[in-house]
Amino acid sequence: DKIYTGIHVKDCPSEQDIIYNNEFTGISYGNYAEKMNRSKPEDDKTGVEYQCNENADNLVDFIVAYENPDFAKIRDLQGSAELASGNTFSQNPVTDWHFQNLGKEVISLYYYDGIPEQIPTLYTDYYVNPIKAPINLCPDHYGGSGSIKLSSSQRIAEELVFANNLADYNAVHALVESLADGGNTTSELLDIETAQPDDMWVLRTQLLGDSPHLSKEVLMAMSDRTDVLPDDVIFDILAANPDELKEDTLIRFLENKENPLPDYMISILKQLALSNTSYKTILLNDMAKYFGNKAQAAKSIVQSILADSIVDQADLRNWLDNMENLEADKQIVSSYLAEGDTTNALALLNLMPSLYELQGEQLDEFTDYKDLLLTQLVWKNQGKTIFDLDSTDIVLLDYYANNTAGEASYMAKNILSFAYNRYYCDCLNLYDSLDYKSVRLPNNRSAYDEVINISASPNPASIWVAFNYTLLSIYSTGRIQVTDVNGRLVATFEVNGKQGQQLWDTRSVGSGLYVYTLNSSGFSSAGKVVVK
Repeated sequence: DKIYTGIHVKDCPSEQDIIYNNEFTGISYGNYAEKMNRSKPEDDKTGVEYQCNENADNLVDFIVAYENPDFAKIRDLQGSAELASGNTFSQNPVTDWHFQNLGKEVISLYYYDGIPEQIPTLYTDYYVNPIKAPINLCPDHYGGSGSIKLSSSQRIAEELVFANNLADYNAVHALVESLADGGNTTSELLDIETAQPDDMWVLRTQLLGDSPHLSKEVLMAMSDRTDVLPDDVIFDILAANPDELKEDTLIRFLENKENPLPDYMISILKQLALSNTSYKTILLNDMAKYFGNKAQAAKSIVQSILADSIVDQADLRNWLDNMENLEADKQIVSSYLAEGDTTNALALLNLMPSLYELQGEQLDEFTDYKDLLLTQLVWKNQGKTIFDLDSTDIVLLDYYANNTAGEASYMAKNILSFAYNRYYCDCLNLYDSLDYKSVRLPNNRSAYDEVINISASPNPASIWVAFNYTLLSIYSTGRIQVTDVNGRLVATFEVNGKQGQQLWDTRSVGSGLYVYTLNSSGFSSAGKVVVK
């Protein structure tokens, strides 16, 4: 069977490109986002966004995919808390997915629930998070005139939008930085690394006090100190920082570290990442909004400059510079070359790897782009156009087309296609999605397959004891009672759920032997713990 796709976007280094107001009917994929579609892979404010696209009778309306799921990314926010994405979804029973995300970062999909066709129901569990938002009326861009050339008053208005949002972005960014890890990440990490078991309560208080602003690095370091912090405390601190849990990097670390968190805790943390909104969430969403607004304003101005009959190269470079990203700087290089200014072009070209801290695959792709650009300068100095290349030049282009990635590959393919009728199929890659379903079925195992149990650690203990318990089912409740050797009640805790951990602060009790008992649903389990 043939595969038909509406829009296929692949490896687009997008600051914020909005695929807007399209119609897709009766095809395999409405929108297919493949590989890394962000200008900065670790910055979820950047990337491709979908708004106001209408889908009907498709097999899949939206998909994000790549063979390495860590590199399958678009913009985190599809829409915002203030404005729904405005996309509609296929209502045909044969539709498999409304929004399928085979990547490893959560996509926040904002939708309006007043229109049934805009409510997503077939989406990837956990990795797509539908959130209600006000209606998006989906207005035409530029008033529907079809012209992207701004009038003087429109240009001034866009410049004001850019300036205001830049100021707001910088203000919120400074606030986020001042709150991160109590204002000093290095100091926070040092406190975690040097903590002793007796420092548990002090460290717990400090980290919870700095929440929800703890960084991924601090949360990973904290989670590794199982010799100081029991699982219950680690869980509480992680739960107080839901924004960092949206990145699968942290979740996988918690699952695969030397002493992994229990599965039930991981499951709860994933749910908290989607359902909890913190002060940090609000700040990050505000940053994303201001970032997107200024990016769109700058893009409108750049498009208007390029639409003029005579391009003002200095004005163009000024606004490309305002965009502050690698792809904009590449366009500045092209602007210099268009004026014959190789000195400034090469100076910026040589500065870019350090300016953007390129390394690994990104640095390799940039080096290929730079080498091919320099090769074109050599051709120009030799008096060659792309139509005058010899066999050696063609072999070189063929190498770039077939053996490199990123912009160099596309540049070479475009030259060969345009000038020499050598066409390349950038064909759609299909990725196995059988393991990804919109709903995960619950385990139907009987609730009474296992009796209740309880254990205590560390044992002997000094300043705290963690009671790890198992009840009959997720709906069960129970009570843990702690008594001394004389039978006197020392502590009582109410617990619930299938599994859990309850912390007991032993700093206020004397040294000795204590008996703990778990009672639930007519069953009981007991043990002994020594407090030093």
